[in-house]
Amino acid sequence: MLYLIKKEITANVRYMLTGFAIFVFYAYIFSQNGDMLFALCVTFCFYAISNTNLVVDERYKIERLLLTLPIRRKDIVLSKYVMELIIFALCFVAFTLLAFLSNALGSGKIAMLSFDAAMIGLFSISLFNAVTLPLSYKFGAQGTRYVSLFICMVMFFLSSLPIFKSGEILKYTGEAQDGVTVGIVLLIGSVLLNVISYAISYTIYNKKDF
Repeated sequence: MLYLIKKEITANVRYMLTGFAIFVFYAYIFSQNGDMLFALCVTFCFYAISNTNLVVDERYKIERLLLTLPIRRKDIVLSKYVMELIIFALCFVAFTLLAFLSNALGSGKIAMLSFDAAMIGLFSISLFNAVTLPLSYKFGAQGTRYVSLFICMVMFFLSSLPIFKSGEILKYTGEAQDGVTVGIVLLIGSVLLNVISYAISYTIYNKKDF
């Protein structure tokens, strides 16, 4: 498993850096997007990295090579979902550092992440991965690229809605515990999405004949 994670991270260093550059760029350009800012940034970052990895794997038949090694198919699939959590964690750290730097410089352009805003980001990439990864295993990375782009465009549209710009996720959310409740619901939803998607992806992948 560790080998597969390392492969996901190091195989396309240039695109990893590109993904995080997009993250930083979006964080400053769309800093007025309130609670959806982190979700917007992390979704586009994840799109840039995961889509590239899938396309490269498909183009160079990496999975066919992996299956000649003593590596289980379920670990190959699982590594894609673990990578999702790693990218989320890295984006969380990067966003926190950007917010700290912004406040230290006195601009305050980027606010510190709340728990609910962070969970919106996790739910966003979980939904993205839950939809695109099974489709990618079924129809190929190239065949699902428009679905990935569509999800990103939907996220871009949602991030501009006034309901997410007030600093709260819901209009009636006035207390910290409400935000925590929403965050917990989104966290549970993210876990369920990943579990269900993994089961579907593994079923499809296990039947593939390379």
